[in-house]
Amino acid sequence: NTCPRCGRAVEGENCPVCNIKASGGHSCDLDIRALFEDAWKNIGNKLSDQGLPPRIKCVKGLMNRNKVPEPMEKGLLRARYDLSVFKDGTLRYDITDVPLTHFTPGEVGVPVERLRELGYAADVSGAPLESPGQMLELKVQDVVLPEDCGKYLVKASKFVDDLLELYYGLPRYYNLETPEEVVGHLIHGLAPHTSATIIGRVIGYTTARVCYAHPLWHAGKRRNCDGDEDAILLGLDPFLNFSREFLPEQSGGLMDAPLYVIPFLNPSEVDGEAHNVDVMKGYPPEFYRISHDGASPSEYGVLVDSIGRRLGTEAQFQGFSYTHETSDINHGSHLGAYNTLKTMLDKLEKQLELSEKVRAVDAEVVAQKVLTSHFMKDIFGNLRAFTSQKFRCVSCNRKYRRPPLKGTCVRCGGKLAMTVHKGGIEKYIKPAQGLVDRYDLDPYYSDRLGLVRNEIASLFAEAEDEAEEEDSKQISLTRFMRG
Repeated sequence: NTCPRCGRAVEGENCPVCNIKASGGHSCDLDIRALFEDAWKNIGNKLSDQGLPPRIKCVKGLMNRNKVPEPMEKGLLRARYDLSVFKDGTLRYDITDVPLTHFTPGEVGVPVERLRELGYAADVSGAPLESPGQMLELKVQDVVLPEDCGKYLVKASKFVDDLLELYYGLPRYYNLETPEEVVGHLIHGLAPHTSATIIGRVIGYTTARVCYAHPLWHAGKRRNCDGDEDAILLGLDPFLNFSREFLPEQSGGLMDAPLYVIPFLNPSEVDGEAHNVDVMKGYPPEFYRISHDGASPSEYGVLVDSIGRRLGTEAQFQGFSYTHETSDINHGSHLGAYNTLKTMLDKLEKQLELSEKVRAVDAEVVAQKVLTSHFMKDIFGNLRAFTSQKFRCVSCNRKYRRPPLKGTCVRCGGKLAMTVHKGGIEKYIKPAQGLVDRYDLDPYYSDRLGLVRNEIASLFAEAEDEAEEEDSKQISLTRFMRG
């Protein structure tokens, strides 16, 4: 370990002189070309094509405490398949969560024979599985992925196989060529802001860009399927490539990382929302009678069979039913509006248009919530960040809490640039004022926006005046020296 301030070698965690935490890394000059050539010789001589990847992606720096890099060979092998690495060394495919409890072989595009091999011997009525139109109950840890995700997992499997064979000297494991061959293999599901993955098994594909999985499986990731987007990881990838040493040192660095793996789902341990999912074929007449009388939710419990009532029994995993048929889970929108609409303002406009059409929604309340929860917080947050921002060297990327007196980087002499700009503060002022005018919101919001505009004008006017004054001083001083 070395002290990042004075550079002396340190045996403990803190420098005895500077009293700051020691770092496992230190500044030095590296011959990147030589390291690259050595890495390529290590694996390239074993490749049949012997060709370098056309494009190799790199990083500007390391965010972990000890500045630990992964072997360069891994980056070269990923580049062969145009794969991008996540901060923890893993490969991710992000996808929207959608719950599913039943499917037919035809919907997921998997032959009946293959599904029988995977444990689907009978349909929901108990009849032997023989045709692609029979209804099957989804097992709790089986998932249906988008077709594009299947292609991605094939590329990821080729990378893992190359890594096993060329770097670790072990036999190839997957040997996959098509997405159909991925069916039956294990994957990980990981939600942001969590540190545990849950194991799943690929059971088929959908043309929609969603991850169909059991409500309990989604709940096992701590998700409730209200538009959440989670990551899918190939089974072996985290075990080979994840390291806690790669995670950023700053707060939140341990989130969204596979620190733990949950191999078996326990319904009793997931969130209570999933326990409220009803699993009945239909509701009794009494259900509709008490709903007409405005009964409290607690009165429905004895009338509705839910997952929560089955906890601790074999029925918590199977025997679920549903109330309405669906012709095909692949019909409908294949890509959500969140993906098709490019800008935030386009998404806001569509949200407001929808709220104006739905009778149960008050568009004015929606606009007010968007204004108070998003626009106002963003505007004031960016304004606060501008006045306390750091400065960055455009050459070496070193950051300064306060700019040096010399006005340039003390390390390399490069130009310093701001990290928060005027445009970032002003970008939501016009849309926010548009909401106020469009729905005739309380004058309080218009007054607050006016105060922000005045503060921005005053702040940047002072900065421009200071710059002009500085320029005039420099000219006067030059003329004085010439005189």
